Amino acid sequence: MASEASRGFRVRADVNDYFYLAASHRPVVRSVEITNESVDPARGDVVLRVSVEAEEPLVHVYELEIPPLEIGESKTFRAIRMLPNFVELARLDEQLPANLLVEVLVGGETVGHSREPVTFLAYNQWMHRPDYFDSLSAFVLPHHPALAPVMKRVRRLLEERTADGDSSTDGYQNPDPRHWLTMAKAVYDALAELKLDYTNPPASFEGMGQKIRTPDRVLEERAATCLDSSVLMASCLEAAGLDSVLVIVHGHAFAGLIMRKPGGGMPKNLRPVIDNPNDILDLYSNGAFVPIETTTITAGGYKPFEDAVIQNQFRFAKDTHNLRGIVIPELCGYAGVRPLPARRLKDGAVVEIVAPPDHTKPPKPQTTR
Repeated sequence: MASEASRGFRVRADVNDYFYLAASHRPVVRSVEITNESVDPARGDVVLRVSVEAEEPLVHVYELEIPPLEIGESKTFRAIRMLPNFVELARLDEQLPANLLVEVLVGGETVGHSREPVTFLAYNQWMHRPDYFDSLSAFVLPHHPALAPVMKRVRRLLEERTADGDSSTDGYQNPDPRHWLTMAKAVYDALAELKLDYTNPPASFEGMGQKIRTPDRVLEERAATCLDSSVLMASCLEAAGLDSVLVIVHGHAFAGLIMRKPGGGMPKNLRPVIDNPNDILDLYSNGAFVPIETTTITAGGYKPFEDAVIQNQFRFAKDTHNLRGIVIPELCGYAGVRPLPARRLKDGAVVEIVAPPDHTKPPKPQTTR
């Protein structure tokens, strides 16, 4: 946390070093502490203003008016949530350095400020850190228009394989778990028909993470890493009305299918992110989810769905020390993680961005004296 004094107020700001779309549910500013060192309270109310100095308005300016502070009095604001500018953030293909400026104004005059560096990461960046695991769910995009041809093929496969020719992707409305697996197999086979090339994740997979291909990029480039194929599989499972799970292990990731309880409820003890290996093992042992390897949909590594389901069983038996976490996109959504805006490209340039709706105003930060 850095501090800076200027003309009467001392400002101490603690900010996130990085900000990116998938983590836009997290506050840019963890906390701000302001202390009135010499400004006469009779000058009027205090305005706290937080903005980003960058080439483009990547987040919207935050302002909050508070009553005057006595000389020597301090006030702390926590979890200041600046509204992201989803359209401008969605245009970033590379990281962009910027500064976050925190100002204190009295009577329209700046009486204190703090300036902190912050790096805005690319549109499709994901940080491979446990406290950022939830942001992986932002890449699960069941409503992305690029999935329409895949889901059409899924319905045709279901029509061919079900006894009554039922092509509907009706999720858990059919209470038979075997039908859920039939739908998951249709999704898997439809994706395998794309004959994607497998590409290795970058060396920096753990730590800085990597850029993840969204469904449109996978389908256009015909290539996928383990993360790309995992979120693609999860997106299609969700599009079929099923709940997905993303499993993160050392150096690898794969998808899975949530097996709901009789009556349609989620399995017990599910949370948006679970990073305790023992808790993960308990859920797996109790049949809460079925793991599905997704690199096996690629042309060079293809295996049938039945093999993909058993391929990762060893990770829940002898290799448990490599379990890092599981992410439940459905629950992450309830926890505030927003799906990435859908981008439409033409000749490599962004021509359309369909962004999720903004809130009308940011939530009020917590304050303490």
